[in-house]
Amino acid sequence: MTPTSTATSPSEFSSSTSIDVSGSGFGEDSSAISVFLRPSSVSGKRRRRSIASRLEEIAGGVSYGYGPKPKVVHAFWKSIKKERPSRSIEWRSAGSSKKKRSTERLPHLTPEDHADEFEELFHPEIEHMHARTVKRSIDINSYGQELFEAIMESEPDYFHRRRRSAKYHSMTLLRSKRSTEEELLEMSMEGTTEATVTAVTDTTVTFTAPELPAGSYDVIIYVSGSGNADAVSTTLTSEAMADSISPDTGSTFGGQTVMITGNGFSGSMEDTSVDVGGETCVVTAVTASTVTCVTPAGADGSAEFVVTSNGVVFPAVTYTYSAASTPTVTSVTPSTGTGAQSLTISGSNFGASPTVSIGETDCSVTGTTSSPDTISCDLPAVPGGEYAVVVSTSEYGLSNNDVTYTSELTAASISPTSGSFGGGSLITITGTGFDTNVDPTVTVCTDECSIESVTDTEITCLAPANSGSGTESCDVTVTQVSGASVLAGSFTYDDALTPQVTGVSPQRGGTGGGTSITITGTGFAASGNKVMVDGSICDITAESATSITCLTNSHAGCIEVPVTVEVPGQGYGQTPDDGSANFYYIDRWNSIWTWGGTGTPLVGELIHITDGQTILLDTSTPVLKMLLIDGGKLMYDRDANGLNLQAEYILIINGGSLEIGTEDERYTNDASITLHGNVRCTELPIYGCKTIGVRDGTLDLHGEFIPMTWTYLAQTAAIGDTDITLKNGVNWKPGSEIVVATTGGRASMGESEKKVIDSVSADGTVVTLTTPLKFEHLSIMQTFGSHDIETRAEVGLLSRNIKIKGSVNEQFVTEIPACEKPFVANEEATQSCFHGKFGEEIGTDEMGAIIFIHAKEVDKHL
Repeated sequence: MTPTSTATSPSEFSSSTSIDVSGSGFGEDSSAISVFLRPSSVSGKRRRRSIASRLEEIAGGVSYGYGPKPKVVHAFWKSIKKERPSRSIEWRSAGSSKKKRSTERLPHLTPEDHADEFEELFHPEIEHMHARTVKRSIDINSYGQELFEAIMESEPDYFHRRRRSAKYHSMTLLRSKRSTEEELLEMSMEGTTEATVTAVTDTTVTFTAPELPAGSYDVIIYVSGSGNADAVSTTLTSEAMADSISPDTGSTFGGQTVMITGNGFSGSMEDTSVDVGGETCVVTAVTASTVTCVTPAGADGSAEFVVTSNGVVFPAVTYTYSAASTPTVTSVTPSTGTGAQSLTISGSNFGASPTVSIGETDCSVTGTTSSPDTISCDLPAVPGGEYAVVVSTSEYGLSNNDVTYTSELTAASISPTSGSFGGGSLITITGTGFDTNVDPTVTVCTDECSIESVTDTEITCLAPANSGSGTESCDVTVTQVSGASVLAGSFTYDDALTPQVTGVSPQRGGTGGGTSITITGTGFAASGNKVMVDGSICDITAESATSITCLTNSHAGCIEVPVTVEVPGQGYGQTPDDGSANFYYIDRWNSIWTWGGTGTPLVGELIHITDGQTILLDTSTPVLKMLLIDGGKLMYDRDANGLNLQAEYILIINGGSLEIGTEDERYTNDASITLHGNVRCTELPIYGCKTIGVRDGTLDLHGEFIPMTWTYLAQTAAIGDTDITLKNGVNWKPGSEIVVATTGGRASMGESEKKVIDSVSADGTVVTLTTPLKFEHLSIMQTFGSHDIETRAEVGLLSRNIKIKGSVNEQFVTEIPACEKPFVANEEATQSCFHGKFGEEIGTDEMGAIIFIHAKEVDKHL
């Protein structure tokens, strides 16, 4: 017979309420009966997921050992690999110590990078080109019983296929045998809470309700061997009850921990709050039957505490704020002091075990008395300032906070009282009330003194540099959260105590260290000097009063800073503002230490410059396969002339930078970038061949400033002339190439002439050429009626000191001879040559270099 449940009594409950369920077919064996309560808002049906969704979920959880699922390798990278069949792709990174780099040296892709649909087109890290797939074991138990059965029902040959591939995969095909009742209970009792059965008859089941949040619950009675009872009208309601608050009386200043008892609270602090007339009683703990919180301050009288839990508002409970139950502090002795102190606090209602706080600092209680109430406590040293004295008791809460203790802040003396304009003097300030938790700020004049150490009675700091001269007296000010103290005119900068650093040579070296530099100046010690470059010690090998030679150590990253010389007893040497005493930590391309000591880059290598690396190009390069500037920086050496960077592809990404001069400091020597390739090359996706691609990066090309690149002849230049006079003065240099435009008739296209400058007059208006002109070039003024018409040959500068160009393969170059007969402009004349061909030209199947720049922001263009 199918068991049936028909009614519950009572229909509302709180925790531990005894509830009877009437019905039939329950039997007499209480061990065979289980009672569960399920929220009425939760469906009793079990959701069955499709096999496909479960398989997808399992597949998504399988680790391939190398991060995200590998993407499809673009044909470009496959072709690059084919071009180098004898070895895998080689990357050479600055700082690397291996010639054949591991995948760890490749730029790292985060999951966010994989969101870019074009990422695989231009980024060189394609994971499964550089790492083998790892064999992985599959335990069929991870599929779960439900999926196992579903697969067996719909695809019985699935596991057969898996067994056949066992030689490739380690699999365990095990099915755990479970009873029908276990499966039914798992299916039907999800999201329920079990109650405690206390008595059973064939027509009645009695149980004790568990603690549950307020709401409606369905009663499910399970009878072993028969299943769930058919339920009719067996719904219970967990009541939202707030019965009492304890303690119910306390301080008007709040701070008392109280417990509200009741029924139906959620058990979670996240959705439980207590309101007290618009103020919040801060919740510290929640169960289904209690809420614990700390009272806010309130006016003398009663107040209603209202609990809201899981969206349910509970009945209010009444609490009394009482002045008679409020701890009161009337005085503290002593009321001022310095350092650690023993305090005596007088007042009333201090309770049995009070605690004392002076501001945010605990004062350790050593004793109490009653009639009158006093508390003795030990206060550690606190920073100078005024602090509220507050007593807290478990019986009542917090006391008033209008009685204060003052810790005195005083800067009494300073040593030494004078030092170098270069700074670096170790100053010691003695006094009281210094903050040992948050370092005070010390200023000398208006500049900050670098803190070395702090106690409550002493501060040591390094004096800042001062740009003055002669002597200059400064106030020394100690400032902290609790106040400030000033020592007026207490420190003097003095030229007589100031060493001078006048020069550094050489002014740059690699970040790996090992550069011998010589520092010149005055006022150095004969011995005992110290030299630092941005905190890195420079090991002294020779020193005198005017010169120091030292060997640099390694430095993290590139930086240009003044060299610091510390002279014993005097502080730091003063450095000039013109940069002559600066040292530049920078990695040079031509140094083997930049590349891990394995040699400089070779022909056909792929060079990778990463974030944080700055490399100085101080030599022309071989033809690289690819240069990837991935967050790092490559800059041309300003002191070198004729540098040529050669590569098949250059890609600048992720904030990387390629710099040949800047807008503020232009590059004045000759420099070039030569891109190699031809029409049959392998194209870099998006960018092509012989290309510079800039995607979220910077390409700085700032050559010598030329205010005038085109002008006109000021007077006619005759055939055979080597001097031409220009209408405007120019700053063109000897050796530069210029063009003088034709001023002939329709058929004079061949009369434009390229020439090389031999010299330029001081005012820039007369240019002397290395070879004479072959044609006449006019510069005349004609008047037609009231109009003056100028006919003047244009003169333009063709040379630039920075050039980006494509390579030319001589085996593909041929000369196309000039036409036997000159071109005739008359459109009806018989032509003896291609239209427009008027002289010898170079023919080739190659193309020039390409620069491809992405807009900085999507859809906003350049």
